[in-house]
Amino acid sequence: MIAISEKKKDLERLLTNIAPDIASFFKQIDFKIKEEASLLELTQYLNALAKK
Repeated sequence: MIAISEKKKDLERLLTNIAPDIASFFKQIDFKIKEEASLLELTQYLNALAKK
């Protein structure tokens, strides 16, 4: 388990190694780190990347 910052920019920096286009994904869905729906969409996106 890792601690995740509540700041979108910190999360973006953490995930850039996994998905270089994560910033554009955040803009596409109007990502809000405190909203459960946004976190679920992020999880689905990352799972889709893992399957490729």
